[in-house]
Amino acid sequence: MNAQELSEAMYCAFAIFAKPEHSTNYSHCEECAEYDLLLRSVARTELTVAQIGTVAWGAIPFLTPQALAYYFPRLAELALRGERNVEGDSFVCQFLNQVLSQGKGSPQLSCLGSEHRLLVLRCMDFIADVHLEEIEAQCYADVLQESILAWSM
Repeated sequence: MNAQELSEAMYCAFAIFAKPEHSTNYSHCEECAEYDLLLRSVARTELTVAQIGTVAWGAIPFLTPQALAYYFPRLAELALRGERNVEGDSFVCQFLNQVLSQGKGSPQLSCLGSEHRLLVLRCMDFIADVHLEEIEAQCYADVLQESILAWSM
């Protein structure tokens, strides 16, 4: 399965998740409110790496389980394509660090069913095959292997 086919399979499987009214716990703090406002008008397929942010500033850690499930196929697609964030860093490493390393038991990933988890594992296998050089250069190889193991169990 290539990146395009994997992305299409993810969009199809994750289509059951509707866009939530709020993507973060917007009343928690100003930062959550800011991310929620940013994402309110962004459709799944229109989300950009610039809107996602960086490891130091970005919405991913603050997404509700419903919002992460809604945006997951787009996040995966951007990682599979090897996109770079506004600082020029690899988004695949950010995706691995902020999403995949949580493991399938994470509360933030609690909406995912068995079909979704299988696709996440396929996504990680693809990332390991295609983006390993970048992952190793950024010192995330151990994180990738631990994540694959955690999602496999």
